Amino acid sequence: MIQVEHMNKTFKVSRRSAGFSEALKALFHREVEIIHALYDISFTIGDGEMVGYIGPNGAGKSSTIKILSGILTPDNGTCLINGRIPWKERREHVKDIGVVFGQRSQLWWDVPILDSFELLRDIYEIPTNQYQETFDELTGLLSLGELLRTPARQLSLGQRMRCEIAASLLHRPKILFLDEPTIGLDAVSKLAVRDFIRKQNRKHKTTVLLTTHDMQDIDALADRVLLIGRGRLLLDGTLSDLKSHRPREEATLDEIIAALSGMVTQFVWGTMEILLFRAFYEAAPESFPMEFQALSTYIWLQQAFLALYMTWFWEAELFQSITTGNVAYELCRPVRLYHMWFTRSLAVRLSKAVLRCMPILLFARLLPAPYGLALPGNIHTWFFTLLSMILGLLFVVAFGMVVYMSVFYTISSQGIKLIVTSLSEFLSGAVIPLPFLPDGIREFVNFLPFASAQNVPFRIFGGDLKGYDMYASLLGQVFWLSVFLVIGQVMERGALKRLVIQGG
Repeated sequence: MIQVEHMNKTFKVSRRSAGFSEALKALFHREVEIIHALYDISFTIGDGEMVGYIGPNGAGKSSTIKILSGILTPDNGTCLINGRIPWKERREHVKDIGVVFGQRSQLWWDVPILDSFELLRDIYEIPTNQYQETFDELTGLLSLGELLRTPARQLSLGQRMRCEIAASLLHRPKILFLDEPTIGLDAVSKLAVRDFIRKQNRKHKTTVLLTTHDMQDIDALADRVLLIGRGRLLLDGTLSDLKSHRPREEATLDEIIAALSGMVTQFVWGTMEILLFRAFYEAAPESFPMEFQALSTYIWLQQAFLALYMTWFWEAELFQSITTGNVAYELCRPVRLYHMWFTRSLAVRLSKAVLRCMPILLFARLLPAPYGLALPGNIHTWFFTLLSMILGLLFVVAFGMVVYMSVFYTISSQGIKLIVTSLSEFLSGAVIPLPFLPDGIREFVNFLPFASAQNVPFRIFGGDLKGYDMYASLLGQVFWLSVFLVIGQVMERGALKRLVIQGG
């Protein structure tokens, strides 16, 4: 039985900057950072249990395994394994455990696997009859016959991992610690290893603690899951509990800080932009096409709904899914790729804007005129503003879908994003409101699709766009939305007809 109570482990990490002078300074004074690898960890694992121990990189999984193996000593807390304290009674303890570290090897690099096994037999003092019986069983179940006379350095990663697992079980340990045991294995080998571990557990009642990033390993082997994050135990339950678990407390503080930082940046940027324009207006107010109050309203709406209409707001995951081939998972779902990604992009933009818009709008509304946000005086303006905002948002998402689909044809997304971001930001009025452009250029830009984004709804709201010009702009939004919806879906069909996904 494994009993862990209130276990903690910290590490000291030295930090220094690059350069000779910094290296010399570090000889006399080092900056040390304390890393909390484990914090108040407690759990119990019964005899014969198979438990999955999972979490992100750096969560503390390997530190836990090393303490349970007797390699590391915790700062405080207790750990008893079959009545022994691992780090105090290490030599007796390790006789009853087997360990597989996916990134380490217990095999001797330059000798055949068979010689490594023979050496392990002598180290563990395994009786001849027991060794031969275990050796035959492991060799057969893991298909090691052709590998035994090959040096470890000449094996592939998958072949070596099978030999590592066999080596850890030669002495028939009561407890088996598996740290990424299926790393590098092909699908057939993974199935064989999972089946083998399951049989060992059933036949010999071996207790198994499995750490892995492969959830299929957990699903196939473990009835119980321990979830660790940032050194803390977040969940002790079944796989079903894991699927419904949301460890929000880990991310909540970071998300709040990020959201507040973004809003503060938007407050400051909006204020600076308005004050800059105010200086120009005071010099020659008759030279500007918009009233200063309408301009202030435009800028605050721009800051409040930044996530809705900024064309530089890309989802890196969608680009990566195309270039890495992960789009294969999306294509295995019973829904069109275009519809799924369009809905996803729409939802992401809305979720980000809803969280940030209200504080900015409230702040802007409380500012004195003409620096704050001025509200429309009639329901007619409110209605057409809302209609235009919806059309503008749908257009921005449809335009983004064309950019995403273009990666199927170009492979790399870097050039496309750079060109599109640079042009669309200026042509949509994100840098300078479009009415401020010279007459000839303004008419041309107003005809382009980018003017259908934030330019139209914000100007309707501020009273700068009304009457015939407003209706013409709304029709323009509908037209360009329809055009880009058609272009995006045509590009999707063409891309999927010629799509080839490399690799297994």
